[in-house]
Amino acid sequence: MRLTQVTAVVLLVAYVPACTSYQALVDPVEGLRAPAKPIERARITLVSGERFELEKPVILGDSLSGTRKDVGSVSVGLSDIMKAEVRRPDTDKTVGLVVGIVVLAGVAALLVTNAVVSGYSGL
Repeated sequence: MRLTQVTAVVLLVAYVPACTSYQALVDPVEGLRAPAKPIERARITLVSGERFELEKPVILGDSLSGTRKDVGSVSVGLSDIMKAEVRRPDTDKTVGLVVGIVVLAGVAALLVTNAVVSGYSGL
C-alpha cells in the first residue's frame, strides 16, 4: 500500500462517526423533555426493574411515548422511570480508536519502507 493510500484510509476512518455509548441522564425526565438535539433511541429502566429501549422517545403530558421493537408503540408514566440513558459520543473510545489507527498506519508504513529498502519484491 502506498503512502497516499494509507493516508486516504486514515482520513476516511477519521470521518467515521465517533464511538458512542449509553450515558445516563442526571435527571431522566428533564433530560428527555428538553434535549439539545432529538433523541433517536433511549434505554429506559423503570422503578419495577424492567429495562427496554425506546425509539424516538417523546414526552407527552405526564408520559413518555415511543416505539419498542418487540411490542410497537408504548407509553409509560414519567413517575415510573427510574433511569434513562441515551447514546452519546464517547471521547475515550474515539481517542483510543484514532490513536490505534495512527499507530497501525505507522507500523504499516515502517514495514513497507523496510521492505523497499531491503529489496523485498514480494509486496
